[in-house]
Amino acid sequence: MNRNLVLAVFGALGLLLSACGGGGDGGSAPPPPPPPPVDTTAPAVPSGVTAAAQSTASILVSWTASTDNSGISGYRVFRDAGTTPVATVQTTSYTDTGLTAATSYSYTVAAVDAAPTPNVSAVSAAVSATTQSPPPPPVDTTAPTVPSGVTAAARSTTSILVTWTASMDDSGISGYRVFRDAGATPVATVQTTSYTDTGLTASTSYSYTVAAVDAAPAPNVSAVSAAVSATTQTPPPPPVVRLKAQRVFPGLTLFAAHSLLRVPNDTTRWVVVQQDGHVLSFADTPAVATTTTLLDISDRVVFRNVHGLLGLAFHPNYPTDPRAYVAYTHEPSAGVIVLCISEYTTADNGVTLDPASGKLLFEMPQPGGHNNGGHLLFGPDGFLYLGIGDGGSDDSASGVAGNGQLTTNLLGKILRVDVNGTTGSRPYRIPADNPFAANPPCSVEGTGAADCPEIFAWGFRNPWRWSFDSHSGQLWLGDVGSRSREEVDRVVLGGNYGWRCYEGTKQTTLSCGTPTTPLLPPVAEYVHPTGQSVVGGFVYHGTAIPALVGRYVFADYNLGYFWNIATDTAPTRTVTATDGWSSGLNPASFAQDNDGELFFVDVRTSSIYKLVQGP
Repeated sequence: MNRNLVLAVFGALGLLLSACGGGGDGGSAPPPPPPPPVDTTAPAVPSGVTAAAQSTASILVSWTASTDNSGISGYRVFRDAGTTPVATVQTTSYTDTGLTAATSYSYTVAAVDAAPTPNVSAVSAAVSATTQSPPPPPVDTTAPTVPSGVTAAARSTTSILVTWTASMDDSGISGYRVFRDAGATPVATVQTTSYTDTGLTASTSYSYTVAAVDAAPAPNVSAVSAAVSATTQTPPPPPVVRLKAQRVFPGLTLFAAHSLLRVPNDTTRWVVVQQDGHVLSFADTPAVATTTTLLDISDRVVFRNVHGLLGLAFHPNYPTDPRAYVAYTHEPSAGVIVLCISEYTTADNGVTLDPASGKLLFEMPQPGGHNNGGHLLFGPDGFLYLGIGDGGSDDSASGVAGNGQLTTNLLGKILRVDVNGTTGSRPYRIPADNPFAANPPCSVEGTGAADCPEIFAWGFRNPWRWSFDSHSGQLWLGDVGSRSREEVDRVVLGGNYGWRCYEGTKQTTLSCGTPTTPLLPPVAEYVHPTGQSVVGGFVYHGTAIPALVGRYVFADYNLGYFWNIATDTAPTRTVTATDGWSSGLNPASFAQDNDGELFFVDVRTSSIYKLVQGP
């Protein structure tokens, strides 16, 4: 090989190795640069944060840019101190949307730097803003259209249906006002397009107009519609009640008998009260011919004219509770009449009452000797009720007010006491809702310095026979008149029934003071000489006389007429002889058996009759 060529190749190779740093000791390469320092510093806290409502549903949050050596990558926006941002943005503002109108929201902002491992600033001070309130709706001042197509139609004797076509209004209709008989005050405001007016009077015409009311914040009311009228239906004629008196227990021989009643909790026998002071018991069998004496107090009863043994009431739990109560007249000295209310007890499980066991509740002087009353009953409330007449002097013009209106004595009253307790030495206590319950009891003689707390109702002349409706509990009473009227009353707690300001519906010429409560009219009355002495009866709940069911039956003692009226009769109905049934008998009192059938005692013959279906 050419020596010069070899040298040239090796020379070139040496230059190549030298240029690549290879071989020899030609010098070392420089070291690499160090890595940049790690950024662990948080950005500056955003400042100048503001919040401003933009609408009812949005708030604009803005702030001044933060600084950081690594630069800022973004901002986190927090709402209401939450820990999770509602947004992360790269700008220095954020609009929060979808919010609730008129609501306050608070915001904070944190900055995030651009370091490989981002640093987050502390949150800014909180700022708040409240979303805008919605604008008020436009004011509606336009009244609705007037209701049209108004009709009125009777639905019954006491109700009328009013209907109309719906009105129109931009705000909608909130309701309708219904006016009766051109009145300025609506009888009803309804949301429907009909109204049933109730509680009306039968066979009476009523007119109606209707106005619409819109749903605007300040409601607009239309003019009233054209008036329409309707007449309530005429009630059907009362049922034709045909009565007949059927003699029962014809084998009995009685004397001066006037009252018949059941022994509580015993359907096997009847008790009859005789005016002469005897109480008799007999078996409830058609052929019975004997009686046994249950009580004989004839030795202390004055028996003549209207005087005598007048009433008897067994305790409702008799004979478990051994007590019974009687009312009778007594004559402690010649011509002096007192009405006694006494308690007697049984010592033989109800077979008899011991005449020696008498305990006096009241001993009331009778200033005129008559109008004694004397009927006693236990009411559905368990209290003892006593009917006391005015004592007989109220028919004259003497006295300031008459006993019926004087509430400081017990004459002319219905009394109510609780015999299951005592008040001091008195063998009864006062029911808490009696009208004058807060006062001390009146004396045994029936007088007091204050209004007597025993009083339940007042303004009566001679309440002769009364009863409680076995279904409703309503107290029905016959009050014997003086010279003009006989009356029937529905008695309520605290009621004043007018005597001697009124006899029935007729105002008297007698002084009666100044009544402090309204005078209640009778439900029914009849004028003398149709009859002369009313006898209160019962509301019929039997089955033998279907047309009589639910009607109140009463009679006249002197002329023997029997009448019946609906229990919802409005005051005051005047009954006549043609409305009644003439029995030809002298009914002194009624009785009711456990089946609701009615009996009565004919005082003239001392016979017992049952009311039955007539021909």
